[in-house]
Amino acid sequence: MPGRRFSHLRAKERVESKEMNSDLTSYVDDLASFGTELRLCDVPELIKDRARSIILDACGVILGARSLPEVKGLIDWALGEGSVPLCAFAAGTAGVSLELDEGCASSRGHPGIHVVPAALAIAGQMRVTGEALLEAVIAGYEVAARLGAATQFRDGVHPHGTWGACGGAVAVGRLIGLNRAQFAEAIRISSALSVSTNYQVVRDGATARNLWAGMGNFVAIIAAQSARCGFSGPQDGPACVFGETLGVSFDRRVASDSLGSDWYLGRNYFKLYACCRHAHASIDAFRAIVDDIGISAGDIDRIEVYTYGRAAVAVGQPDYPKTPLAAKFSIPYIFSVYLKTGSVGREVFEAPFITDSSLFEVATKVKVTEDPDYTAKLPATRAARVSVYFTDGQAKTAEAMGSRGDPHDPLSLEEITDKFLTLAVPEIGQPTSESVLNTVLSIESLKDVTILVNALNGK
Repeated sequence: MPGRRFSHLRAKERVESKEMNSDLTSYVDDLASFGTELRLCDVPELIKDRARSIILDACGVILGARSLPEVKGLIDWALGEGSVPLCAFAAGTAGVSLELDEGCASSRGHPGIHVVPAALAIAGQMRVTGEALLEAVIAGYEVAARLGAATQFRDGVHPHGTWGACGGAVAVGRLIGLNRAQFAEAIRISSALSVSTNYQVVRDGATARNLWAGMGNFVAIIAAQSARCGFSGPQDGPACVFGETLGVSFDRRVASDSLGSDWYLGRNYFKLYACCRHAHASIDAFRAIVDDIGISAGDIDRIEVYTYGRAAVAVGQPDYPKTPLAAKFSIPYIFSVYLKTGSVGREVFEAPFITDSSLFEVATKVKVTEDPDYTAKLPATRAARVSVYFTDGQAKTAEAMGSRGDPHDPLSLEEITDKFLTLAVPEIGQPTSESVLNTVLSIESLKDVTILVNALNGK
């Protein structure tokens, strides 16, 4: 009898545990249902407009990076192999290589470049309609962004190749026809395949960092296809991986609350500066000083930058950068090169500027410090204050509460299209670039997206 009573209690505990786990993991089912049920007719016009711009921006940064030897080699290899996952891997890598890809401050990362390349690769293979592609990108972006917003990573963990892959898996899942249960498994599997990232790779200026986003797109396709084949992932995978292994917390409510009414996609930003977004507020404040009065390196005694904690760590390192990638994560270098050239475009992070020893003079005068008040404003506002102290004893200070391209100061469609053409035309020519541009802006009318994918692949 005691044994039977014990069995009864154990059975009751198992039922209660199952119910508790079901409550804890319901966010995955909610995301899966959203991914399955989303229809374009239910999406606000503003969100559809923003999604088209995100696709266009991704196409531009992918095309622009093809001039980099390592990226061209990777793309040529992937196309030569004829593998869809490898093509998504190469495109995702290309998309972050110029550090010009869009992002979402609320998510503390870059959802689009983990979703669009994988979706395009599958869409081209399956010859889907433009409407289906747009729906897939919107669903995938929203899932990725919400998982990012729910995640608080450990210090030193970079977001590329992590929660973004879950959104990519949702986009791919829509295109290959997963059911709701398979969608949930695709999200779980992709979380279990996350890349273990570390900011030291960035500080070293190692371009392996760019491969993380490529791996996110690769994982997105593998996870969706594996779910269709019957593989499973851990029930609470995103929370365990992003909130415990790679992170310190994960808010399940943030992941699924107000799905379909509160759009994270509408909070995205587009970049004009070819460097880490954490530097952009500081750049805007510095530009407000330099562009207003005009100064030279010899006029400067020192420059003090106060910004939020993550920016101070990510882009405030005093060591002078030795590689283009490290330069994109260095406020001292960026200030120096802007003072000399008046530009923060891709060209100033490449030769001959990256090896210009004269830039070292100003870089050594820049000190970056955390301002706790700015840190407290995250993630809503990424702020910075810059004070330039001159050799004649005078000083000038400017503050930036956010950056150009943020939701409070968005880029116009003309600015987004100009950015695309600037990146695309050198690679595929003016006529093809304009064709891609017009195709993306009217993507719902496409009966077959192959024409778009072929243009991106140089066919």
